Amino acid sequence: MNQKALHTTLLISALLSILGVFLKFSVSNAFGSILCFPLAQIGMGLRWLSLQGGLQNVIAFIFYIALCVVPLFVRWLLKKKKKDEAADEFLVVLSLLLFYVIYMMINPGLIPMPTAAGIENSMAQILLCGTVYSVLVAYLVLRWVNVFFNSKTEKLYGYMVALLWFAAILLTISIFGVGLNDACLEMKSIKLSNTGSEDGLGITYFFTGLRFLIDSIPNFVSILVIFSGLKFIRVFSTDQYSVETIGESEKLSQICKIGLTLTMSSNVVFNIVQLFFMPLLRNIKSSIEVPLFSIIFVLGTLIFSKMVISNKTLKDDNDSII
Repeated sequence: MNQKALHTTLLISALLSILGVFLKFSVSNAFGSILCFPLAQIGMGLRWLSLQGGLQNVIAFIFYIALCVVPLFVRWLLKKKKKDEAADEFLVVLSLLLFYVIYMMINPGLIPMPTAAGIENSMAQILLCGTVYSVLVAYLVLRWVNVFFNSKTEKLYGYMVALLWFAAILLTISIFGVGLNDACLEMKSIKLSNTGSEDGLGITYFFTGLRFLIDSIPNFVSILVIFSGLKFIRVFSTDQYSVETIGESEKLSQICKIGLTLTMSSNVVFNIVQLFFMPLLRNIKSSIEVPLFSIIFVLGTLIFSKMVISNKTLKDDNDSII
């Protein structure tokens, strides 16, 4: 997995995210919700088949049972091959949950509605499907943790690279999908709140856009850290004691330090500048950054960097004695 491929992947992710924002997610709305896919569609298909009556109703029932017992079949298969683990108990929970959730997708009128005001049937479907995916994700994570512990160092490097790729994609979507969408919705809300008095909203829109950029800096920095981390893993996996490894380790530490400084400084500058323009703004958003995770990450990176340099020095001393 080279850097050029990652650049292309992130560019495509950013473009698709921006396209999704400006198209108002029309594709996902056609399916009801991405989170409900494909459970809602399976439910609609089985419902249609069942309503045909006769043989089609029997086929729908067989498909329903077959889909719901898939996790149990996977658990039986793993146990037969003696690859079962404690985490496989989640498959039993998942199977039972599928029986309930798919049945509710087939009969959406039976979905128990929350007492909270404003909760519609579609939201209740999202809650049901989200519960299924939470169990599935928990199972996959626990299985992968065991895979990590039982893997050789060379494979762990590969797993780490794959996870960093995945993290970079999520960060890109967070910036150009979630963040941009929130900024657009905020501008729309500001416009609706000032109907009939739109004059002078330009400065408010400017600060809303600037807030979006400031909020995106931590994610941008994290992506830069990932790029540097990928280079470090490449050279570290080749030779832990090379000069290039030491250089990449120090570079990674510096990027973390500069990124943390930039994140804190930009937020402070924004709050101060916003304070001066406060009389002209129709909407004000201020925040106090306490990037505890970033501080821990920087400290961990620095410790690891010092360890690499110390190991390199120790190896050179041993080589000189020999």
